[in-house]
Amino acid sequence: MAFLLYENHDGTRAIPIDDVSSTFNVGRSMDNDLRLREDSLISRHHCTIFRSDIGQFVIRDLGSINGTYVNDYCVRNEDYVVEDMDQIAVGNMIFVFMKSDNIEYTLADTTTIMVNSSTPDISAPDDSLLAETAKLVPIIPPHSEVGKISGKHIPVEVYPEIEGFEILNPLGRSSICNFSASYLAFQKALKRTTVVKIFDTSLLDDQQRESFLTHVRAAGKLQHPNIVSYIDAGSTQTHCYLTMHYADAGSLRDKLANSGPISEKDAVRCIIKISEALNHALSSGIMHYNVTSSNILFDKAGEPAISDFGLAEWIAHSYQINRNYFFGSTVNMAPEQMLDKALDWTCDQYALGTVFYEMLAGKPCFEAPSIYALIEKHLREKIRFPMGAKVSAGVADIICKMMGKTPDQRFGSWQAVISALKSSMSNPQLKSSDMSRKNIPLKHKGIVNISKQGPVIQIRGPKNRKLTSLK
Repeated sequence: MAFLLYENHDGTRAIPIDDVSSTFNVGRSMDNDLRLREDSLISRHHCTIFRSDIGQFVIRDLGSINGTYVNDYCVRNEDYVVEDMDQIAVGNMIFVFMKSDNIEYTLADTTTIMVNSSTPDISAPDDSLLAETAKLVPIIPPHSEVGKISGKHIPVEVYPEIEGFEILNPLGRSSICNFSASYLAFQKALKRTTVVKIFDTSLLDDQQRESFLTHVRAAGKLQHPNIVSYIDAGSTQTHCYLTMHYADAGSLRDKLANSGPISEKDAVRCIIKISEALNHALSSGIMHYNVTSSNILFDKAGEPAISDFGLAEWIAHSYQINRNYFFGSTVNMAPEQMLDKALDWTCDQYALGTVFYEMLAGKPCFEAPSIYALIEKHLREKIRFPMGAKVSAGVADIICKMMGKTPDQRFGSWQAVISALKSSMSNPQLKSSDMSRKNIPLKHKGIVNISKQGPVIQIRGPKNRKLTSLK
């Protein structure tokens, strides 16, 4: 038997973890074995603990926003073996993992813990009577010091079988969907390299699996040089799969991580082509809903193409509870999508505007320590380019309009976006990084004018009343 020890106001409590191969899930939502509430750093499905084939206890992060920590080490996209006295941090909660047949601490009589936090969990129902409040202090493990990471768990990789394709190696799991993984594959008949994306649908019903094929068939009809083409798709009782062309020069996110910001000229050309691709999809009634730098791929010639059409809406309806559109990267998501309101094509325009900003600034437009703080910035805050960014005033205005807080503040059509971008290339304006302070009006507390007369700088207010002078 294993336990998670934590401290509440009455002392140390122990939560038992069944000594079986099934998983023990931790997160904010009600379907977890251990529910941690009132902490914005904890995701709905944060992490899981399970037994490996050789009897080890293994912890796996479930794609949480802020990560799971073992002894101050962030576990992401990897499985780690945990041993006695290892400290596990989930958001603000600190647990100590302990294996023992006889536990000397009082067993917890609840599976819901209220975590002291200044940021409330806005999605949680009012069930506080079923919960207890934990103290946010690390507890001292008994009889031993806290150990180091016990060792990386490397499970035997068993590649799925897709008829007509040979799986070569994994490309990674989706950063926003815990139930999908992508693989590099070889299409036997045409002898070419492809990508296979596989979704675990063992918990879905037949209608949801059929919905996958419906969405993919519609997106598969899109034929455009800047849209990644689908090759094949299928479903079984345990998974759905999709095969697509392989972009061998990587993603825009990879390019930005390796080389930093992109020149305005190259960025504008790329955004024009992706806008044309999104406009083509819209003409067929298809919106993307998850435009990110990870979904913009490049071939060897440097030609961009956008991938994953038709997937975001299906994932939102299949894997989320009581939500319609809250699927995607909160770094790029439009405000109305975050609020789960009805969407139109301009949510893709907003997302592409965030990607455009990232290309020129070398970093996301908004950054925050928690998902709720990030959402608040998208809802309220205006974008600002970092000092030294090589962005013309015209392009900065285009990005601001693409990222209007409401749909009616954005461009009225993709063609309007494309025309504005092409106009910015033919009529370059003053670089925003070259603007000096004298070009910026000062409007604060009645100050209306700054002038220099000889060695003296005079600041005047209403009715030419002299406010001050600086030598």
